[in-house]
Parts: sequence; C-alpha cells; structure tokens
Amino acid sequence: MKKRILVCVFFSFIITHILAQSGYYYYKGQPKSVTYSTRILFVHFAANLTNTQKQDVISNASVDLLNGNLTNIPNYVKLQSRIVSGWHWVYPCLIESKTSNNNNKKDSIKPDPNYMPVPCEGCPDCTPRYEYYEYNNFDNALYQLSNNSNVRSVSKGFSYLGGIVASTGTEENFYIKIKPAFTINDFTGLLTNYSFVTQDVSTDFGSRVYKISVTRDKSTDLMGWANVFYNTGMCEYSTPNFLEIGNITCSNDPRWPEQWGLLNIGQYNGIPGADIRAVNAWQFTKGNNVKVAVIDDGALPSHPDLAANYLPGFNFDPNSTSIIGWHGAKSAGAIAAIADNGIDITGIAPESKIIPVKVFNSNDDAVSIGLADQLTKGINWAVDNGAEILYCGWGVNFESEMIDRALTDAAISGRNGKGCLLVFPTGNENSAIRFPTATHPDIIAVGAITPCNSRKIPISGCDAYPYDPAFPEFGKWGSNYGTNLGLMAPGVRMPAINVDPSYSATDFNGTSAAAPLVAGTGALVLEINPNLTQSQVRKIIELSSNKVGNYCYNWTPAHPNGAWNIEMGYGRLNAYNAAQLARPGVTISNTTYNVTSQASNAVTGNIAMTFNNLACPTTLPFGLFFLKRHEVTATINYANTPNPVIICSSNGFTQANPNDGRHWAEAINVTNTSATLRTYVYYGYNSIGQELGWIPTSPSSITFSYVVVGSPVNIDYQSTQSKGSITKADSIKKIPFKLDFADDIIVNDIPFEFSKNRITPNPVINLLTLKINSEIEGAQNIEIVNSLGVKVKSILNKSVSKGVNTLSIDVSGLSRGIYLLKCGTSTYKFIKS
Repeated sequence: MKKRILVCVFFSFIITHILAQSGYYYYKGQPKSVTYSTRILFVHFAANLTNTQKQDVISNASVDLLNGNLTNIPNYVKLQSRIVSGWHWVYPCLIESKTSNNNNKKDSIKPDPNYMPVPCEGCPDCTPRYEYYEYNNFDNALYQLSNNSNVRSVSKGFSYLGGIVASTGTEENFYIKIKPAFTINDFTGLLTNYSFVTQDVSTDFGSRVYKISVTRDKSTDLMGWANVFYNTGMCEYSTPNFLEIGNITCSNDPRWPEQWGLLNIGQYNGIPGADIRAVNAWQFTKGNNVKVAVIDDGALPSHPDLAANYLPGFNFDPNSTSIIGWHGAKSAGAIAAIADNGIDITGIAPESKIIPVKVFNSNDDAVSIGLADQLTKGINWAVDNGAEILYCGWGVNFESEMIDRALTDAAISGRNGKGCLLVFPTGNENSAIRFPTATHPDIIAVGAITPCNSRKIPISGCDAYPYDPAFPEFGKWGSNYGTNLGLMAPGVRMPAINVDPSYSATDFNGTSAAAPLVAGTGALVLEINPNLTQSQVRKIIELSSNKVGNYCYNWTPAHPNGAWNIEMGYGRLNAYNAAQLARPGVTISNTTYNVTSQASNAVTGNIAMTFNNLACPTTLPFGLFFLKRHEVTATINYANTPNPVIICSSNGFTQANPNDGRHWAEAINVTNTSATLRTYVYYGYNSIGQELGWIPTSPSSITFSYVVVGSPVNIDYQSTQSKGSITKADSIKKIPFKLDFADDIIVNDIPFEFSKNRITPNPVINLLTLKINSEIEGAQNIEIVNSLGVKVKSILNKSVSKGVNTLSIDVSGLSRGIYLLKCGTSTYKFIKS
C-alpha cells in the first residue's frame, strides 16, 4: 500500500516537474545541467517512409538537413531551423508596435489608423514604416514536426555544461533500472496514465532494466520524463536514450582531417559520405594483432607511426642489403598507422601488425635479377611466418606458374588451412589488369575511386588535383579495370606517412593506395571472426560493398557476390558492412538465387520527369517525359533463417527516382522462411502523348537476384585474438545488426560539417543571395530547374573569385514552388514564395 501511495501522490507533481527539470538529467544520482539549442532538432522518421515523404516533412517544417543528403535521407536526421525573413510595421514615436510575418507579403499589413504618432523629443520623423527583419523559426519547426504523423519522434539538441551546442538529442525512449525493493508493477499508474510502453531488456542490459517508450507528443521532452521516473525514488537510474550525430573526434593525428577515404566530409570537392565507413567499423574492431604481410619494396621499421606495429620481416632483393622501401612503407601506413598518437595519419586497421617482405628494390625498379623467384619466395616466406593477409603492391607483364602456384597454396593452405586473404591493386594505366591479378581466381583485385564515387580516369572531373606546372602529368592516370575486378577503394590524394623529409609525402596515389584499405578491412574482419576461411572473408568484403556512381551494376553468374560493373567491380568498399557480416552467428547463403517476376504488376503512380545520364541504358533520350509507374514483385522462399536480411538486386528501377538509372530492388514482408522482392518499371509517353514503351524493361522481363543473411538478435562476441586488458565482448553484443547499403551519401551516423554554401533568404520573394566558398577562380554557369526537372532560368559565365563569393540572383519572375539551383558541381534547394 505504501508504494501505491507514493506513485499516486506523485501524479499531481508530474507536469510541474517536467517543466522544471527539462534542463537537466540525472547521472549517478546527480543532476547534470544542459542548455537546449535554439537551432538544432533531431527527428526519427516513421517506418517505411519514401524519400519523397521525408523531403516533404523537412520542407513543411522549413528546416535544413545537416546529416545526409536530400536524395537519400537517413531515418535519423539532424535538422537546423532557419533564420527566415519577415516584415513588420514600426511606429517610431510610440511605445508599442505591431508585428507580423504573414507569409512575408509586404502589402498584406496596413498601418493601424488608431495609432497616432505622438511628438517626442529626438523623434524627427514619426511616420510608421514597414521594415524587413529576420527571425528564427525554431519554435514553429518544433511544433510542425511534433504534430506530423510521419515523424516518430523529435527532440531538441543541447549543449552540456554551457559548451558549444553539441550534436546530441534523445530518441523516443529511455531506460530505467528498478531498485531491488520495487517491481515494474509499482509504475503501473504512471505507465497507464501517460500511455508509456515498457519492454523488459534485462537480457541485453542486466537484471531489472526496462525500456520505456513514449508517444510522439512526449518525445520532445524525453529528459523531463526520465527525470519523472527517477524522482519516484524507485530507480537506480533513469537515463534518456541519447542520440549523437556528428562532432565525433576520431583521431588527433595531424593529417586525419585530410583522410577522406576513411571519413569524407567533402574534402577536395568530394561527395560527403563517399568513404569506406571506417568510423562506424571501429565500433567493432581495429584489427587487433591480425598479421598483414606487405610484399613490396620494403619498409620503414623505425617510423614512429608504425614502429610498434611492425613484426620482423625479410629481404629477398639481391640488389639491396637494406629493407628500407618507401612504397611498402606507405602501404603499411595506410593499413596500420597507429591512431590517435599525434603523428601523420591513422591506418584503417590501426591495431594490426605488419610483416614487411622486400622483393624488389626501393626505387620501384621491377627488373631485379630473378624477379619471378623473388616474388615467389616472398609469398611463401610470408605464409610460413604466420601472415594472415597478403598485400602485394605490384603487377607484372608476364605470366608465371611459379607465382600462380604460390598464391594458390597461400589461398588454400595458409592460416593453418583456412587460407590467406590475397589483395592486389589493379594498376594505373587506365587499361587491362595485369598478371597475376587478371587471372588468379583467389585474388581481390582493387581499383581506385575518387572522392566523387567515380573510377579514377586521366583528367577526370573529380581528380582532386589542382594543376601543377612543375608536374604537368601528375594525376593523369587511370585505374585499370576488367572482368577480374573485385571492388573499388579510395586511391586519389590519400595522405600518407612521411617517408623521407626530402620527399614530398603529401599524397599517396593509385590503386596501390586503394588496395591497402581492402587488406586492412580484411584485418578488421579477421579480428572479429578469425575462424572465417579465405573465401568467406572475400565474399563478405565483396558482398558488403556500396553500388555507387553513375554505373550500371548487374548480378551475373560470373560474379556471384552481388551486382557488379566492369569499371567498378562490386562497388565501393564498406568496412562497416564487412564488420557486421563477419560477426559470429551471422550466416550468408552460399548460393545466389535468381527468380523472375511472379506477381501481376499494378500502376502505382503517374509522374513527370526529365531523364538524362542513365547509368543503365534505355531507349529513352534526354528530355521531359510522362511515366506510369508499375510495381513488380516476386515471392521467394528459403530455409529457415533467424532474423533474415535480404541483399537483392533486379533490372528494375527505384520508386523514388528512376532517373538515377541504376538497377534496384528491395525486400518486404520478410519472415524467417519467405519474403517479397519488389522493384518498379515505367511506361513512358512524350509531351504529346505518344507511347515510348517500357522503361527499363517490361514487367515480365524483370529478374531478381538475392542472398539471404541470417542475423541472431543477440550475438555473443569474443575474439580469440589477444586483447591485453581490453574486452570488446559487451560492446559488440549491444551493437545492433544493421547493414548500410546507401548508394552515395551518408546514411548512419558518419559525422561531417555541413557545407558553408547556402541560399538566403529561403523561402525567397524576389532576390536570393547565393554564398559560395569556391576553391577556384573563373566563370560559373548557373541554372535553375523546377520540380519537374525543366530549366526555367540560366545565367552564363557568372564571375566567381577564389574564396567566399556572394551572388545575387533575381527570381521575381518565377512562380511559387520548389526549385533547384545548380552552380558548377553544387546543387541548392530553395522555395519561391
């Protein structure tokens, strides 16, 4: 009875407490003060929203997206309120004034005739005037989002202890640990009256721990509601489920900010998020003690960013008595440079070990005496001395059965019969791949991708290189490609360890800079699950890649580990996905399944769209067309699989935007034994109603390919690798199994700074201001396109200087609506009101 009285009496104080305590939360029994942001909001979208629906939510709330991209919006987003424009009447000689924003229409408000100017000293002009002003729409945005049925939760960002506003919010639940003297039944009245939902999560978080989920209208003050439960006196703790997106410090190494391959925040005019998801992968693993042999031109064993991670190596070059070698040292640094030591860079697997094997001399001269036998000896020695991964930064212009046999033996018999992972670069001649990468079936052949998700070609649009007259040929190389291409990794303008004070170590370029990232990812995988075979590691790395860029990927029998393209292989390396798929308990079906469409197609919508630059070719030329969208499905059945994830593809297009021209499919209605695969095809008409036929193909010609991944809810993880005093078992178990198959842009929690380029005011009435921080000087073409993709305004040869530019553009002639402004390679969205 005493317990019930405590709860009932407490109800009368709930609202008061929430209002009073919303500025702090409890940590170890002590209140920790926070300061709410007046600009930052966090939103969790409702399930199964299309990208268009997410765009509508953001647009209707008049906020800007700070993580991700409007073409591929994450489910969790960080938003920023806008400083928007308004107009109000000012009465200089009166104490009071009338204000209104009233849709920013200047002629919608008239001076109040009852307000008569009162003469006063120092007021030479008492005439009422209509003035432009700016205000923060934060409160209105919060109201709009919290009342939108497509929003699962919304919360304010806050700063801690008066610091700069942090990218921290709270999700729609909090956790309580109940004291031994009480049970969850003691909270019945509180839970019932306020429609809270409870879930016993003791299995994951310890005995007597419950997750409390709230309704959308209460999600704006999770901190206050958590405090309500703590103040009952019945909880050991009551803590919000904090959410953080951005502002993560990954390393204090001086060149970490330049390492776009590991974390792309737009360096070198690249696409934010066009990276290998290293930061997310490091939640699981950093490759602890996995041995990677770098079979190359040598090493720098004393280098301070690598010395602790070097193991004894060997020199097979008869022309050199020293193991010193720059190329091999750079490769080793890309794999295993020590993180957070204030020196040079961070390797993709900064806790792995490097076995340096020198097989040719330090100036990359591949004509040493007995080259074939040197390479073979190096491979065999590395396997015999415990290497788990062989990285070979070379290719040759001959074919050698001796080398071939050594690689086959390594792939089959290395690692005590599990097989060594073999990783080679494809070469930099913009042509065919060389031996042994071109022919050996066990090699992962790695090409180089730019910061813009494109294969590196000579003088490409995203070369990331300013022209240097001293080195006119610098950067004019291309990543080799062909039928044996495995996948792509960042290989342009990659920061490297400083190998020699007299040598410019600003960049590490080529497929030899890309391939070490794949070798290092192999180390991440093998730390998580050292029992995987060579072929399983390769399947995981290739299957987990991202299909990026304007390329047509197809799933073919010759390439069974996912959709594949001759220039991009399986796509861009994703270390985070590979780490997820490597977790013990995860199963991957060995067979690639292919099914044809089985369900009748149905018209699901009519759209108008301008088509151009389709990656997967159709008969549709450039121009504006009207399309009828048809949904095509197929039902699949498979062996009983726990918590299945379906990785699939088709020759159909996405529902949201067929103009991206890439093949797409999704799995819905997923059970342990069956699922429905879905894609979309279109029937096209031109502007005068003439039929153009099916795009990309008829419904009956759709084929789906898929692999089934099984993921237990709770995955116990304990690596057999030595951890010293550190165990990662608990943290790994609590990381949910979720794959990231985003096309181009950030999806999960990759941090980056939002672009400083912006349009103001937005919405705009007559004149917009475009602020551009340009790295180049010269003329830019500006183009404005409406929501149908039709160009409505263009400005040619607008002068732009290096640095910050402010450009004014007259849009008074445009009708109300949403527009895209394209300037150079950047695109901005604005609303004309």
